[in-house]
Amino acid sequence: MSGRLGDFTPEQEEVFNEIKRRIAELRENEKDLVQEIDLFDDMKLLRFINAREWKVEESYNMIFESLKYRSGFQGIGASNITEDTVPTEIKRNKGYVHKTDNLGNCVSYLLCKNHDSSVDFEELQRFVIFKLDEVSRICSSLYPVDKTTIVFDLTDIGIKNLDFRYLRFFIECLQNHYPNYLQHALVFNAPFIFWGFYQLIKNFIDPKTIKKVHFVSQKDFLNFFPPQNLPTQYGGGSTIGEE
Repeated sequence: MSGRLGDFTPEQEEVFNEIKRRIAELRENEKDLVQEIDLFDDMKLLRFINAREWKVEESYNMIFESLKYRSGFQGIGASNITEDTVPTEIKRNKGYVHKTDNLGNCVSYLLCKNHDSSVDFEELQRFVIFKLDEVSRICSSLYPVDKTTIVFDLTDIGIKNLDFRYLRFFIECLQNHYPNYLQHALVFNAPFIFWGFYQLIKNFIDPKTIKKVHFVSQKDFLNFFPPQNLPTQYGGGSTIGEE
């Protein structure tokens, strides 16, 4: 048995159904969480369970804390964030989703030179959650594998683009609210000024996540992508915007 939806062992089936039962009970008793619970599908549930190694209490507690956080986020709720609530960040053209890696995972490209560390941090937090939710929806609708590989393109970054608060928040969101979602984090074209910054950030990254971080040059991309899926600026044969 693979542990994927529809392919559980009897023990896994029991764990999965028990946590679903508890979430259904939670929906009846915690009305403030209803909106987030209604958006919490089986694929999300499975990611949390995998992150906590199929342990009922640990999985359920992680889910409960995430549902509470998202429901109360900045007083509006994470699922109520729209483009209108992140106008400055939307205009910065920080990235895009394009095709898949060699495992069939959806790929997100982040253009780090377009980030400015002087931005309003609350808007930035909203933007991170808005984009993570958006990418998750896009990937789930287009591809059968519900994970993503993220390319952090550090080309032409400077001091103003290095933002400790932003990256820490991004990492904590992935680990606490999108567990088991990241396949690889590929850091491309890292300049010398980034290395000291990374040593600080590493203290907040879970050891399991650290193993997913790879520093790559252009020639390394073909270890992760079919050449026909890799954008031309990274040495591949795909044009941004094509299906």
